[in-house]
Amino acid sequence: MENNRKINIILSLIIAFCGWLYVMYNVDPTTTRTFRNVSITYSNEKDLEAKGIALKSADKKSVEIEVEGHRSELNKMDDSDIKVRADLSDAGKGENTLSLHVQTPPKVSIVSKSDETVTVNTEAMDTRSVPGRVEYRTERTSGTEPIVEEQSSDYFSVTGAKSKVKEVEYVRIPVEEQKLTGKTHTYSVSVIPVNRSGDEITHVKVNPAKASVAVFKGSTKSVPLNIEVNNPVNDEYLRTYSAPKKIEIKGKKEVLEKVESISAEPADLEKMTESGRLALNYKLPDGVFVANSSLNLGITVNVTEYRTKEIEISTKDVTVKNLNSKYKPTFENKTITAEVTDTGSMLESLTAKDFDVSVDASGLRSGPHSLKGTVNSTKKLHKVELESENINIYLSKKD
Repeated sequence: MENNRKINIILSLIIAFCGWLYVMYNVDPTTTRTFRNVSITYSNEKDLEAKGIALKSADKKSVEIEVEGHRSELNKMDDSDIKVRADLSDAGKGENTLSLHVQTPPKVSIVSKSDETVTVNTEAMDTRSVPGRVEYRTERTSGTEPIVEEQSSDYFSVTGAKSKVKEVEYVRIPVEEQKLTGKTHTYSVSVIPVNRSGDEITHVKVNPAKASVAVFKGSTKSVPLNIEVNNPVNDEYLRTYSAPKKIEIKGKKEVLEKVESISAEPADLEKMTESGRLALNYKLPDGVFVANSSLNLGITVNVTEYRTKEIEISTKDVTVKNLNSKYKPTFENKTITAEVTDTGSMLESLTAKDFDVSVDASGLRSGPHSLKGTVNSTKKLHKVELESENINIYLSKKD
């Protein structure tokens, strides 16, 4: 009996082992799987900061990794379970080639990887402050936008490579449109540095990295924008401008229904000596805000410095108006000078033929006279005048 019992135990163990082998190599066999977009992360960025430099760009964002393991283990995995890391501790300013280190879950091994290295570029580090803007995480439904009642930070510090930091227009504070209603909700979310087009700028750190906002879903409306522009004329600069004619506003629907137009504070161009954009300040009714799409509205001003050019005109070409037919004119000088003020491009093409100079001899008799000269141009110029207001002329009787 005792021997039979021992035999049964041994047989049971053999059967169990065979079953385990069957399950492992038939029901759950060893296989491979390829993960095609495993993101590359970077360690020891603080070592770069200590050198006054920051990561600017990399020649690749992700790699392809083939791994091996039991089917049950591989089926549970996604891209985030594989870590691909590049160490920045020894990187210097400019171009660097870094080895890629891959880490997988314990029961999974690496078969191959598409790349062994990543080439990164670094440059001088910079920091600046940019505004925060609450926006929908995905494209908004037409006619709605989040209205902010409270925001933990109006401005955020962005740090990174100088050229990357320069690209950052604002920090997006993303909220889910589907979760918003007409009632106020409070969120704490991670912020995203973006450029003017709303595209994320990578390799830039934001401080604070999160923002708390109290928002509700409001309506939007496009209305005419009234702008009074003060553009004084002077002889130093030519200023041309284009100003927006409409503005998109947001608020509660019942408030917006009463708004027919928005006016801006008067815009003064007098102090602008270089081309650029002039920001607008609005006169907004209570409960009305500027919609995100109109936050960057402004007056685009082109400034051109005036120059002065002297044009020599022969007195043979001067017209003597109302001259008595008994007399003939003789000018004291062979030429007179016209001073023309305009932009450089216009001045370059000017010649004496573009000007008409005249004097009025009404009622004059023989003898010397100093007559006021008049100059006109066939071209539209900012300013043209004679260097000397009077032209000396002698009238003598004809033979």
